[in-house]
Amino acid sequence: MASRGLILLIALLMPFCYWPSLVLSQERSYALEKRVISSTTSPAAIGAAPLDAFQLEITTTPASCASGNGMVTVNPSGGVSPYSYSFDGGAWQRSGYHSASAGTHTIDVRDATGATVSATANVANNGNPPTATVIDIKRPSGCTTRDGSLTLNASGGTAPYSYSLDGSRWQGSPTFSNLTPGNYRLSVVDKKGCIYSTSYTLYGCVSLIVSGTNATCSNNNGTITVEAHDANPPYTYSLGGTNYLSSGKFTGLPGGVYTIHVKDGRGQVSFFSYTVGYSCGLSLSGTETDMTCGGSPDGTITAKGIGGALPYQYTIDGIHFQSNNIFAGLLSGVYTVMVKDASNNRHQVDVTVGGNCPGPAVTATVQSPDCHHSSGTITVRAVRGTAPYVYSVGGVNFQSSPVFPSLPVGNYKATVKDANGLTATTNVALVNSVAPVVAVTTHDADCSGQGAVIIQATGGAPPLQYSLDGVSYQTGNVFNGVPIGKFTAYVQDTKSCVGEQTGEIVQRCVKATITSTAAGCGKSDGSINVTASGGTAPYIYSRDGVNFQSSPAFSSLPVGSYTVTIKDAGGLSATITDSVHLNNDLTVDAGPEVVLCEGDSTVIKATSNGTVFVWQPATGLNDPTLLQPTASPGATITYLLTARNGICQQTVSVNVVVHPTPVLSAGQDTSILAGQSFTLHAEDINNSGFNSWQWRPPDGLDNPASQDPAAHPEKSTVYTVTGTTDGGCTATAGVSIKVFSTANIYVPNAFTPNGDGHNDVLRAIPIGIREFGYFAIWNRWGQRVFYTTDAGIGWDGTVGGRPGEPGAFVWKVSGIDYKGDPVQQGGTVILIR
Repeated sequence: MASRGLILLIALLMPFCYWPSLVLSQERSYALEKRVISSTTSPAAIGAAPLDAFQLEITTTPASCASGNGMVTVNPSGGVSPYSYSFDGGAWQRSGYHSASAGTHTIDVRDATGATVSATANVANNGNPPTATVIDIKRPSGCTTRDGSLTLNASGGTAPYSYSLDGSRWQGSPTFSNLTPGNYRLSVVDKKGCIYSTSYTLYGCVSLIVSGTNATCSNNNGTITVEAHDANPPYTYSLGGTNYLSSGKFTGLPGGVYTIHVKDGRGQVSFFSYTVGYSCGLSLSGTETDMTCGGSPDGTITAKGIGGALPYQYTIDGIHFQSNNIFAGLLSGVYTVMVKDASNNRHQVDVTVGGNCPGPAVTATVQSPDCHHSSGTITVRAVRGTAPYVYSVGGVNFQSSPVFPSLPVGNYKATVKDANGLTATTNVALVNSVAPVVAVTTHDADCSGQGAVIIQATGGAPPLQYSLDGVSYQTGNVFNGVPIGKFTAYVQDTKSCVGEQTGEIVQRCVKATITSTAAGCGKSDGSINVTASGGTAPYIYSRDGVNFQSSPAFSSLPVGSYTVTIKDAGGLSATITDSVHLNNDLTVDAGPEVVLCEGDSTVIKATSNGTVFVWQPATGLNDPTLLQPTASPGATITYLLTARNGICQQTVSVNVVVHPTPVLSAGQDTSILAGQSFTLHAEDINNSGFNSWQWRPPDGLDNPASQDPAAHPEKSTVYTVTGTTDGGCTATAGVSIKVFSTANIYVPNAFTPNGDGHNDVLRAIPIGIREFGYFAIWNRWGQRVFYTTDAGIGWDGTVGGRPGEPGAFVWKVSGIDYKGDPVQQGGTVILIR
């Protein structure tokens, strides 16, 4: 069933014309068209037409790399501008552009009347970032050596990929060589610029923290504690290298020397020696059995070491040590018994082997002099005879001490004389100590010009020390970094005896130099060229160590690091690494600064030889992936243009200055008497800064280009004024001047005081009136509800401070026109709510 509505049209200027047959056939919105009607206009001035439906047009730009750089663009139509926008329930904004991540988003749009339309938008995901794993690892050979390598395997994203160890320097090869132990940040970027990063630890050699406690005297309570670091965990530990345990603590140990083995997670084993001592000092006791007088030496001494570090060794001459603690076949006499433990600690006591035989017998012990020094010693011992004894090594000069020190090399007669004057003599010889016998093993020099020497020695009095210059000695027998050429190796024993041996370090290597030319952005036009020397020509060359070629040149290479292997005719090889660097030939220019008026658009004149473009922010751009997009931002903005070509990337900016929409007012509509003048005034509402004006039509205006022209219209006229700012932005406003031929006071016949800002106040309108008398209104019962003598004051529809009832009211006005004639008018007005 069709519904019937009513539109009440009220004109504030007389005479009035209505359309009495306007019937609304359905419920919907209607737009009212207002026309200015003169007194001769036929009554068909006002009509109704339906508004267009409030609807939205939505476009989306996909997000890349699973990030939030997608775009939603909303274009409303059918509502009343200006529009406000809310994305995903967020704050209202004036822009219809919004960056977004991949997925479904909710959009709300509200027009100037408060009407709201909602919709959803799906933003696609244009590619995910790549991922990468470490597939090949070469662990560095030492704690600080630079010979490790890592190889990445990239997947996902969009090939081809580039690789980096620090996020700034990129290469085409997934292999990174010449690495030291440490932590690395590995990154992969694909063709679309999506980046994946991960951390990786490249382990080197194992380092150890070792501690221990000594065993107490004669007890098995020593300990060793080992803690491994800096290699590949987990670590296991063993005493002797057989049974490995997760704990590095070993307890219940007697004093002695132990070999500890440490195995890391890769199965590599390190070992070292550690000595567990005794917490008590080394001591010695000895027992003896007397020599019998049968003519043969048959006395014995039994020694017993206490404390110190096992095992023990014993001697009765200070030179020849033995593990057996029993000395047999001894003549009677005083013997100095010495014990030496595993830590080379020593302790001695004197033990007397007794006997009861007539006449003395003599023995002598010697300590040979150090090499080329008078440092020999002869100790004479008396057996049998009658004490006290005197001693001599020449048979002439006797002394009470049996020890003759500081003797040079030579032959001596050791003689003893007892209290009865009986003597005994034995021949003794002091000879030079034998110097160590030296042998050398050499490792030829590599291309660095440095080799290695290992010195071996036999004989001599330990401990031994080693030298390559005869001046600076060390306990280790390995010398690294030895230069090319002949050398002499020296070994010195504890008696300063030195053995020598000559040797020679020779160089065996192939040397090479390498040069490269850079590759352009996204191109494989780089090259490397190798120059070989040393070794035996001809040479062959390989980039992968498998496939060799005779040419030293490699071309058509992308940016990256390359290792070339060179082999000579004798089978010697060398490797050398160089990088094909980037020739960044990417150019990009975002163009000059652009100045727009709000609501206008322009094409940004950017130039570049890149292949991929991204504008940020995308606000106000028709397509942020075009090199020259159309821009129509709602406010001044700086756009960043990122151009890419392969792995090359560059970002530039351009400013788009947007002047706000100027707002102009031509003043309130008015009425004048024919022949009167009226000054028009164009007002800059929001201080836009107009610098030129143009009023139309120019009829009746003294200066149409003035901001305040004087108007002398001969008939009712609607004037429009256009203002132009320095930035070229314009605004237009209009004002209606109603021209009446006679002087009178007019009052509308209806008004609607409902607070909507339209027709809320009823006023008397004097035309050609020199002196305004009064304006009075009465209700239907004759009660005066309004009175004023000021034509500028009107009735707001209240009676006694309260809203008046809808209905008819009587009005009356009076005044004197410009000729001096009195004017009085009266009539009725309808109050509508």
